[in-house]
Amino acid sequence: MLPSFLHHDTPSRALTLLYGDDPSQLSAQRARYISVVDHFVQRFGTEPTHIYSSPGRCELGGNHTDHNGGLVLATTINLDVIAAVSPCEEQAFTVYSSGYESPFHISLASLLPNHAEHQTCQLFRGVAAGFDARGYRVGGLRVYLQSDVLFASGLSSSAALEILLATIMNDLYNHSSLDLRELAAIGQEAEHIFWRKPVGLLDQLTIGTGGVVHMSFQESENPYIEPLSVEFEPHGYELLLVNPGGDHAQLTADYRQIPEEMMSVAKFFGRERLIEIEEADVIRRLPELRRSVGDRAVLRSLHFFEENHRVERQVRSLLDGDMGEFLSLVRASGSSSWRFLQNVFDPTYPDAQPLGVALALAELQTNQLRLSSAYRIHGGGFGGTILLIVPISFVRLYELEMSEAFGEQACHRLRVRQFGCVDVSELERLGAPVVSSRSVLLRTSRCRIASSLRPCGARFIRWARAPTAC
Repeated sequence: MLPSFLHHDTPSRALTLLYGDDPSQLSAQRARYISVVDHFVQRFGTEPTHIYSSPGRCELGGNHTDHNGGLVLATTINLDVIAAVSPCEEQAFTVYSSGYESPFHISLASLLPNHAEHQTCQLFRGVAAGFDARGYRVGGLRVYLQSDVLFASGLSSSAALEILLATIMNDLYNHSSLDLRELAAIGQEAEHIFWRKPVGLLDQLTIGTGGVVHMSFQESENPYIEPLSVEFEPHGYELLLVNPGGDHAQLTADYRQIPEEMMSVAKFFGRERLIEIEEADVIRRLPELRRSVGDRAVLRSLHFFEENHRVERQVRSLLDGDMGEFLSLVRASGSSSWRFLQNVFDPTYPDAQPLGVALALAELQTNQLRLSSAYRIHGGGFGGTILLIVPISFVRLYELEMSEAFGEQACHRLRVRQFGCVDVSELERLGAPVVSSRSVLLRTSRCRIASSLRPCGARFIRWARAPTAC
């Protein structure tokens, strides 16, 4: 059943939960959903049976730490991919996407990689292959997509699509029997095998969970997740994403070098990942390490250890409501990424450093205004975007200066979204009172959250498969 707001111009609980309570935003989102349904009807001749929303994500702390078993702080945001969907008997995905006149047609008869086809087809084929390889059912779909998640900007547009399709396949063909960990692994494999892109599970797990989440990847096959009840607006701050014109889509080799160089330090000590060694050991063996793996690898390993400490302190500051401390740690994370991790620009083209210019401008603006604000590289780096956390009353000033420097479309206001990938009809049917995104996951993805304390007493939770009857 489709959400009632498509047919009746009444206040929509689902839209409010996903996009906030600003009337103009709610009106624009309602029009957006109606447009997606209308396009579906025009292409396929019938109404869709479901509408899904899959958000982008923002990284708040833990830059390039997940692949070495570290800690990360991330959040889902109000920019999302929405999809009108119906199952079909044809063993194929027929996917229309706004901005493309012709559909993407993915036959399910062959689920092998085909690197000659469009990237969207590769990604969808990869997700289907992941279900099939695990013995789950794969079936045909008719889909119309519209995405507000900026491409090649560090907001994880690819992971949003992966979790979107994986959730749809899980719900419509597999009785919602897969848990979030399996869905995330399927998305990760799709990028590894079909895109040849080395990614971790951070993006997929964040998008599947929803809200601000603190994660540990020490157990790489079964990460721990701690959802935090955090929003920035009540503290007087807003997230601002700035795109200065750098594109990270073609920088896979640069990304790959970061985990490889970090792991080379671990292997010097006979280990696989940095989480298995101590920072003090790196300092103690510094002369030998420099000769063996090089200075950049050493610096990147030092970033890893310090970034882990920062994430722990970021979480404590958020739980304590200490925004001043939190913002200071975000700035320190950005500084470490620039100096130690060295992912602010592509070293092959040193004359092009748009992210560095944007960070410098943000720092100058913050110092001149004498504000408590934060700025840092966002996501993988090298290209893409920077993230600012600024007082709400000064957001417009930051927007004006950044827009003058990088163009009118450079700035995007963001807010924390408390829900991961969801069937919007399910979200609308929840009714009052407000429930957490984890409750939505219980109903839409049949995931169960079970308490699980680590030896240190950190407040983490583990995703585990729920009984199919839940």
